[in-house]
Amino acid sequence: MRGIAESGDYPTFVKVVDELAGTFDLDLDRLFEFGLGPLLDGLTEVIEGR
Repeated sequence: MRGIAESGDYPTFVKVVDELAGTFDLDLDRLFEFGLGPLLDGLTEVIEGR
């Protein structure tokens, strides 16, 4: 993320990250797992035909 922010190509991204600093956990692994869990739960329901 640092590389993206420092590139200067994404000023809106930098603004959002700056505004969230200290109030939101930007741990990408944690965010990935947070999003993946519900996705897989939904797919389980589709596959098992619930």
